Amino acid sequence: MDLPDGFIELHLYDYKNVLRPRGGKLKKESLSAYILDRLEGLFESWTDERYGDNPEVTELIAQLQTNMREEVDEAWREFFKRINTKNQ
Repeated sequence: MDLPDGFIELHLYDYKNVLRPRGGKLKKESLSAYILDRLEGLFESWTDERYGDNPEVTELIAQLQTNMREEVDEAWREFFKRINTKNQ
């Protein structure tokens, strides 16, 4: 379908809600849904009784939080570097 001359597309929602859930809790566009899935999987893996080297649960939770923050910060730094490189 051809769009009429002068037609301008608009985003479906305000940019202030980018990466936040839309359409209900932890749904479309939500970064938290992906993070939650990864955290639960890693937690289950590192608390699996088949392994003898599991950390204490409180230590594991603290480490997951620390590592998650470091990974988000690193992703942000890399993102910022890439967009600045593209716009030069």
